[in-house]
This record gives sequence, C-alpha cells and structure tokens, in this order.
Amino acid sequence: MEKREIFFKELHNIIKENSSLKQKITNPDNIETWDGCSLSQLDVNILKSLNLTQDQIEVFEKLTKDAVLESFYQCFCLIDGVTDPVTLEDIETEVEWDGLSLADPDEEDEPLHDSFYSSYMDSLEE
Repeated sequence: MEKREIFFKELHNIIKENSSLKQKITNPDNIETWDGCSLSQLDVNILKSLNLTQDQIEVFEKLTKDAVLESFYQCFCLIDGVTDPVTLEDIETEVEWDGLSLADPDEEDEPLHDSFYSSYMDSLEE
C-alpha cells in the first residue's frame, strides 16, 4: 500500500471515529474539546435534556461526518490548487495561489499538527 493510500485510509478512520457522537451526546460531562469549543454548563444541561433516540443520534452523526468530510475535501482542493483560499480576498498579498506542496518534514520545519494548532489559536484571537 502506498503512503497516500495509508494516509487516506487513516483519515477515513479518523472521520468515522470523530463523527461518532453517541458517547458525547449521552455523557456530555466528559467531553474533551479544542479551546474555543468548550461546552458551558448550560450546553451540557441542554445535551442531557435531549433524550435522543439512537436513530436521532445517527442523524447528527451523518451531518457531522458530512461536515468533516467536506472540510477535508476543501482542504485537499486548496492543497491541489483547484480552488483559491477565500482569505486571499481579506489580506494584502502578492501570492498567486497554485496549491501547496506537503513534503516529508525537515527537522527544522515545525510539525504540521503544531502549525495547525497555533494557527487555530491565532484565529480565536481575531
């Protein structure tokens, strides 16, 4: 199996795992979230009061999976250069978007997951 196939297979597993909401909906006290996505006590109480059936939970899981899949798809479109970043309209730059190359990491490069998390934290401050 090629690296790309392994990567995509793992992404699909990640999407499946992160779309599984039953545990989060039925036991909201123990939900771990990213900064900026934390649930308030009111949010937790609302989830507890829903009393959703398994069929209703599955509807939310499908919507969540679709949103995550769409996010990855759009991300890969940006990487492939078949779409332009919307944020190019909001910033002053001479950059012409033709995609992005993700190469094997160099020891001097910040790992992508760290860069992603840092950029997420920066976006919370905007």
